[in-house]
Amino acid sequence: MQVDVGVLEQEAHLVLGDWLTATHRQRPVVTWRCSPDARGEPGFDRSAVAAEFDAVIDAPLTAREAEPGTHGDGALALPATLPPAPPQSAAALFQVGARTALIRHPDVGRTWLDAGLVDEVVVLIPDALAHARPAIPEGCAITAIDRTSCGLSITATPTRLISCRSE
Repeated sequence: MQVDVGVLEQEAHLVLGDWLTATHRQRPVVTWRCSPDARGEPGFDRSAVAAEFDAVIDAPLTAREAEPGTHGDGALALPATLPPAPPQSAAALFQVGARTALIRHPDVGRTWLDAGLVDEVVVLIPDALAHARPAIPEGCAITAIDRTSCGLSITATPTRLISCRSE
């Protein structure tokens, strides 16, 4: 029997990338979406973005299934309350099956970023504020700038990431 190794490796990573990363780190791949606008993400399609994630954190210590019912009955039983420390929250989400998480709350995002648990920051800048200097969180490097129908989307990657793996 002959086995070919590495066939369609790039395609497999494209499909399984977040799952593989989460499994290796023992925590979900975390994206923090934020906006300098006090109204949050005006005009940006929040539901379409949420569909890309397993869990969404909209408030401190609270996570919800991004698309209710899409994981099947009991497949993603998120805790009613997350532990107060970000590493324990990330571990709790991973333990119940969340492999990707979206943070939309600014204080939670900053706390998780400071703890080294945010993998990507997406700053949404509506057209009305496009003239302003974007507020990219300290310790992040810009990796992409995209024009959307509502403004700019700036993607940045933190320079420090932490896993929840016990070595």
